[in-house]
Amino acid sequence: MSEVPQQASLNGTIKFFKPAIDKNQTPREINTHLRLIKAGLKGKIRVSNLHSSVVSTDATMILGLLFGLIPENPWGENLGSLRYKAASCSKYHAKWKKQVTAIVTQLHSRGIIWGDASWEYSWIVDFGGVYVEGFVEREKAGTEEGNGWE
Repeated sequence: MSEVPQQASLNGTIKFFKPAIDKNQTPREINTHLRLIKAGLKGKIRVSNLHSSVVSTDATMILGLLFGLIPENPWGENLGSLRYKAASCSKYHAKWKKQVTAIVTQLHSRGIIWGDASWEYSWIVDFGGVYVEGFVEREKAGTEEGNGWE
């Protein structure tokens, strides 16, 4: 089996490609992004912006979603290396927790649930409804209670 691409070029602009693996996760994610737009939050909070969907050639199935890339961080590292750094460098935890708490508060005030909260994120990148083991109990995933990691 070939590897799934993580990026795609659209009109000369690189986008992040998230494959549609779960039949429930993708519609939930699209719906949540539509709600963000309706709530006037797009571009105002640190949330990855959904650009478009990628469909099969016969337009019968969604293959994945395209998102704008998150701006490069001051260290020139990607999110994967930052996750590693976050696990080993606690000096940023309080700052990130404050940032994410502010974002989650704005989302909840508009009835939007993130679903897999973790203090190590300073951008909210996933509204698919899954959970991060160790941060959110499975039964609390996709709820406001699941967004509280204190």
